[in-house]
Amino acid sequence: MPEFARKSLAAVQDFVKHADSSRSVQELFDGLVGTLRGHLGASAVSVWYRDPETGEKKVIASYIPGEEKLPRATREQFIRQTIEKMEARANTEEDSTTHRLFTGGQPIFSDEKTKIPIVGDTRNNAAIRIAENYGLRVYDIGGGKELKEEDKRLLVTIAELGGLAISRQHQLWLSRLQAFNASVVPKPGEYLETLQNLANEARKVFGGNAGVAIALRDKRGFLNLQANAGISSKTLEGIRLHLSRTPRKGQLDVAALCKLLNEDLRDFHLASGGESKGHLLLVTGVSLSPEERASFSQAINAALQHLDQIEDLAKHYSGLMGSPYFRQEIERFAYDATPEKSVGFLMGDARRFKLINDKISHAAGDDAIRAIGRVVQRSIAEVQRDLVGLVGGEAAKEVVIRAGNMGGDEFGILVYGLPKEQAELVLKEIQARIQRNSGVTNKAILKLLNRDEKLLRKFLNKSEDERITRADRKRIEEFMPIKLDMGYAVADKQVEARSFKGAVDALMMKGKKRAKRREILEALTKPFMLPKVLFGKLKRRFSKRETEAPGVD
Repeated sequence: MPEFARKSLAAVQDFVKHADSSRSVQELFDGLVGTLRGHLGASAVSVWYRDPETGEKKVIASYIPGEEKLPRATREQFIRQTIEKMEARANTEEDSTTHRLFTGGQPIFSDEKTKIPIVGDTRNNAAIRIAENYGLRVYDIGGGKELKEEDKRLLVTIAELGGLAISRQHQLWLSRLQAFNASVVPKPGEYLETLQNLANEARKVFGGNAGVAIALRDKRGFLNLQANAGISSKTLEGIRLHLSRTPRKGQLDVAALCKLLNEDLRDFHLASGGESKGHLLLVTGVSLSPEERASFSQAINAALQHLDQIEDLAKHYSGLMGSPYFRQEIERFAYDATPEKSVGFLMGDARRFKLINDKISHAAGDDAIRAIGRVVQRSIAEVQRDLVGLVGGEAAKEVVIRAGNMGGDEFGILVYGLPKEQAELVLKEIQARIQRNSGVTNKAILKLLNRDEKLLRKFLNKSEDERITRADRKRIEEFMPIKLDMGYAVADKQVEARSFKGAVDALMMKGKKRAKRREILEALTKPFMLPKVLFGKLKRRFSKRETEAPGVD
């Protein structure tokens, strides 16, 4: 077999082999660059990419003479410095071969059949386009002083194969991105669940050897790891350690992390709107070309922006899920209730809430609703932390807890996925935590009154000339205990949401009546209110009418 035919056949076989095993254009040329050097008999080979928007030219894969003889740390530094010099020359010097390749410089050879031009110099150095924004640069081809005819034909053959391989990888990459976009469907109130699903689907885009982690930037500006798919526990520990050391609103030092873990991480800094602003996505075990990196960043940012939009639409200003979306969730889970996976619903509202609106201001009422939302969220978070101890590890994995606004000061909490007895236990615990944390609501109103003297005088019915005394402030504190009345029910079979809510309403009314009787008893205990004999009779009478706490249907 002629030498040219042998080399061409070997090149075809290598392209087919690496095209089948690669998940990206970057992986394709990372694997091919060494074998291409062997086929061409070149001393060095580099694959280039030109950014279509900026025109900047970058080396995406290379083989540099002598690199394999150097220790790893020295080798990486040597390769990086050499590539930086090559890129600087290609982007600044118009007479460089790489610059002329992408700007239509005068070719030294153009194949009559394919019309693919080869750009180079009078020696045996050359460059050839292998796709619209990709090029191959080779040095000292064939070991001779001039570029031979068969070397030119072999370069054209490799360029054709490279173009076909890139086109195939692009089609596969786009199909995986489309599957990723279709699979990530955000749901109201499931932000973290959607992030985990997003990490799982992103891993499918890259392949089984890849790992994906997503860190969220909180309101204070710190990054916290929230989703992981396929990243080893050792790598996760290293990421968490570096995140804890990352300054507020700062960026993770990925290079230092890679050095510590001895692992290559591809970081994507996501900067979409809403909650996803400043989030960080880390990918390990995969290499992407600049073009693939940009398209993936665009896809994942679009998914996060869509998730943010859903969350914004679904959220009430209390911080809980908005009423329309929450009612849909109640209907969905109430319809799916079974003995093994019952649905529990707790509902509550604030006693004396109307007095806050009328006596102080509607702004104070809004502050109270926001405070109630914080109380509910904090209480649910506390219960979720203790869920394994309450219901067991296996059962805790299946539990779904949602909290939403039901209109005004009313709120609801939905628990799904547990047998009836365990669902009641979780709801009782949430109710107890809410009562324990409800002082936050009072603090919010007191803070508003102390901040705004005009509102304070309105509340006390005092003119600007009158002095606010210590007794006046005591009156505020006596008025302030804003208590939350709650009731709950659990259904272990399919039930209509309307009748389910009606049962909870009835239980909540019982709770309000019981609380009202307790308030009367508390008032009666104050000194000089009633003679001892009469007080005793009334107390016994009210005590007989006390019922058990609402909570069972």
